[in-house]
Amino acid sequence: MQHSVVAGLFVCVSLLLIACDHRSNEDEVIQVKVRSAEASPTALSSTLDSESSDEIHVDKPVLHWAKPGLAPLFIDEGEDLERGVGDHMFVQIQELLPQYYHVNLRLNYPRLLEELRKGSNVCAILHHTPEREKYMAYSQAVIVNPSYDLYVSAKGLKHFKDATGWSGNATSFDALMARSEGLKLAITPGQSYGAERDAILKRHGDKAEVIRSFADHQALVKVLAANRVDMVLGFPWVMNYHLEKLDSHSDLVKVPLNDVKQYEASYIACAETALGREVVSSINAISPSVHDRAKSFLPRWLTAKESQLYYGIYHDYFYDGKALP
Repeated sequence: MQHSVVAGLFVCVSLLLIACDHRSNEDEVIQVKVRSAEASPTALSSTLDSESSDEIHVDKPVLHWAKPGLAPLFIDEGEDLERGVGDHMFVQIQELLPQYYHVNLRLNYPRLLEELRKGSNVCAILHHTPEREKYMAYSQAVIVNPSYDLYVSAKGLKHFKDATGWSGNATSFDALMARSEGLKLAITPGQSYGAERDAILKRHGDKAEVIRSFADHQALVKVLAANRVDMVLGFPWVMNYHLEKLDSHSDLVKVPLNDVKQYEASYIACAETALGREVVSSINAISPSVHDRAKSFLPRWLTAKESQLYYGIYHDYFYDGKALP
């Protein structure tokens, strides 16, 4: 009888530990629940809020800052944990805005956009699009970065040159895609590569075989390096991050594009609500300090040549008011 009681207690404790462990692995949100004394109808949706715990009562508006991944914008593993460009920017912004209570969340992009459409108290680093402007309030630009270039496998470089006629210099993306028949281009499902690049991809959709099955950028770099696809579009700083992790710099070749925008700006975007507009106004008041420090975060994942160009573009855009090239 005594043995039966002990065995029963052991099973109960084991089941309890398993249940606790299962819950922690499923949580998408950093573990904190915040109830603000000034909570409004624009508070983060109950679906998302119910995934957090350890309730804290505060007497100031609560802001949820989304970290949707895309290393090295946000880094959630390895020796550079929480040292991404966006990680650093969020620390600085939150220190400069003590009038709000800040909570960091790990949200993927579809979930982030869903919460912003609902009017939740969420802010994030995002690109501007006319469609998003319908339900988002945008700050002034807080960072500029090199835009998408084309990357090909070193193993398949001869095949790529034979097919497209690429000479090794900066070239037209439109012309390359027009001569890409027989090549494979891998892209991330649902990803926009900017209006110009998207239009070119659509215009030449009957040429290259477009493979939409790689949401993981590290997996994308691996299949390209192995010459299982012929080309991918990628941010230089994102590609460099994964190439560094995989020690595969010599496996890929960058094809600079000269008929599309070379740089783009990113902004703090919040829901188009009274609180969202107030936050954007607060961001604009500290924007010079934010982008002045942010300029030093990105070059960690740029080559020496890319960094030199980047600093010049940064100065021209933020201080001389010139358009991005």
